[in-house]
Amino acid sequence: MNAPADGVVLNGPPREHPDVTADFAWWWDGISAGEIRVQRCADCGVTRHPPHVRCIQCGSFNYTWNTAGERGRVYSYVTYHHPQLPGFTYPYTVGTIEVAPGIRVVAPMWPNDGTGISVDGDVVVAWTTDMSGAPWPYYTPVVAR
Repeated sequence: MNAPADGVVLNGPPREHPDVTADFAWWWDGISAGEIRVQRCADCGVTRHPPHVRCIQCGSFNYTWNTAGERGRVYSYVTYHHPQLPGFTYPYTVGTIEVAPGIRVVAPMWPNDGTGISVDGDVVVAWTTDMSGAPWPYYTPVVAR
């Protein structure tokens, strides 16, 4: 379990920082900077996620990235209750979040039980840490004020 800055605890699998390769260091550099980055082809301008080594449109190896905003919209989500596997805490929720038109990321969501989360609902990114202390994004519903 990981405690986000606001004191909530994310259930689900332990979050462990993966090995970083040269091809995707830009993504993890963004995560370390508190940014969700989206890859963009430097030749034809197509944005894509998940990232690829080559452009899926023109085949170019040249890319740059844009920073997605802090807000997104829930495209879909699931709250896991079963099967309960060792090392996981339940329930936990994972969502597919549209961070830009046609660009979706998969991330943990809070609250763990899915309360207040709905398809097409507005969400905002928040940050916790993984087992090594590195930043890790999650999404939570936007609270109306």
